[in-house]
Amino acid sequence: AGSTKSDRGNGIIYGGDGHMYITGEFRDVCSFKSGLFLDNYGGPKGRDIFVAKISKDGDWIWASKGGSKKGSDKGIEITSNGEGNFFVTGQFSANADFGDFEVDTDGDSVDVFIAAIDSLGEWRWVQKAGGSDFDRGTGIAVDTACNLYVTGYYASDLAIESESIAANLAGKDIFTLKMSDVCFGYEPP
Repeated sequence: AGSTKSDRGNGIIYGGDGHMYITGEFRDVCSFKSGLFLDNYGGPKGRDIFVAKISKDGDWIWASKGGSKKGSDKGIEITSNGEGNFFVTGQFSANADFGDFEVDTDGDSVDVFIAAIDSLGEWRWVQKAGGSDFDRGTGIAVDTACNLYVTGYYASDLAIESESIAANLAGKDIFTLKMSDVCFGYEPP
């Protein structure tokens, strides 16, 4: 799979349904197989997020994209609760679309995204975290009580919903966050 530009698979997980789920980043028009391709929001110079489903035999089943026209978007890590709920983290910039859901960095920064997608490739929700500098989600896990745990780094104050964490004066800092009740009602096919 790929395009004429640089593309990367950054995270992979076994979904419990006999298939693998991959997240990463792509540029331009990324082909996964004949008739299955994603067109980048930002064109050849941009970079968008992808999540794709593949069989253990290597057959691509679907691919979904998320991202902005700005081009600093990448999926870094993916996890699953085994019930058809998949969760992805990474980074995005500007105004990014995840299916019918949208997040915005409210400026020219790069922020963390945390998103849910189902086993059919439909985005279920997206949440942002970040500040006025470069922030990235690098790890994600979900427990059996539908609590989601995300880690990564941030360079200035990190805000998510009504909570915020102050940064040190220089460099990047580690963050960990817990989100409760993240699972969505879903009956996998």
